[in-house]
Amino acid sequence: MKLELKAILSAGSLGAGRALPDVLPQLGRDVVIAEANLSLRRFPGSGLAYLTGAPADLDRVKVEITLKDTETGTYVDIPVIPEKISYKEGDQITDDFRIVGLGNVAFPGGAGLDSLSWQSFFPGRQDAGYCRAVEFRKPAEYREWLSGCKDAGTLLQVIIPAWDINKTMTVKSFSWDGQGFEGDIYYSLELQEYRKVEPKEVEVGGTVNDPAQKTPEDRPAVPADEVNDGAGQAGAARLPTGRPAE
Repeated sequence: MKLELKAILSAGSLGAGRALPDVLPQLGRDVVIAEANLSLRRFPGSGLAYLTGAPADLDRVKVEITLKDTETGTYVDIPVIPEKISYKEGDQITDDFRIVGLGNVAFPGGAGLDSLSWQSFFPGRQDAGYCRAVEFRKPAEYREWLSGCKDAGTLLQVIIPAWDINKTMTVKSFSWDGQGFEGDIYYSLELQEYRKVEPKEVEVGGTVNDPAQKTPEDRPAVPADEVNDGAGQAGAARLPTGRPAE
């Protein structure tokens, strides 16, 4: 987007809205306004000066990182945005089989879990130069909260609007070091995607026990003469050959 604005020039300060022709003769060249990423161009004989360029704040994407406990609703805004955020999508999972005459064949079996990681620090004091305008907390509070989420397997909703990230994850690893006389905590954080598994009920036809099959309780008792020796006394059980069992 190209922007052209009339400039206010007074005592070295610049703004948008009006032009002051009386100070234009003092400008003999283009002036760069670093903090606004704009150029002040003087047009000789026109009596006007214009700001040209694109203000950084208009095109800049504001990065914010929020971690929210999905159960309690407690959330934490990361105070210092890391220089780099690494997002690794899960690899494809395949089942490999070897088929005679064809060779190896891979069948897709879903995807692995995504992971997200970054390195930053929790400052010992709030500084507008690098801290976001959030409720400031002590470094130990951030550390204890993340450590507790890791140990408890807390489900966190990770929200980073700048990159359209809004995913439920858990803390896979969290390590930190204390540095500086102000109590800063430098840390490394890795989050892993959480996938909810919902078992489905399946109705199975038929019964486990077949009513037509007799159980031991339903079988008829063996006649006494088949297990006695004929004299009223119990004899040895006989084999099919009729010979006494030895």
